[in-house]
Amino acid sequence: MDRARAEDDAGWPAVAAWERAQAQRTYAARCAVAQAEEFVEQGDPLGQNDVRCRR
Repeated sequence: MDRARAEDDAGWPAVAAWERAQAQRTYAARCAVAQAEEFVEQGDPLGQNDVRCRR
């Protein structure tokens, strides 16, 4: 796998850099979603931060 990456870097450096950047953004987005899901699953035990509509 490392050899293939090195060949890609040598043959198509701009594409390889773009793919690495995309992978980092995707990873960061997955982490953010996982943290949000964890936060929602924990809930607010005291009910202090419930979202309610006011009329």
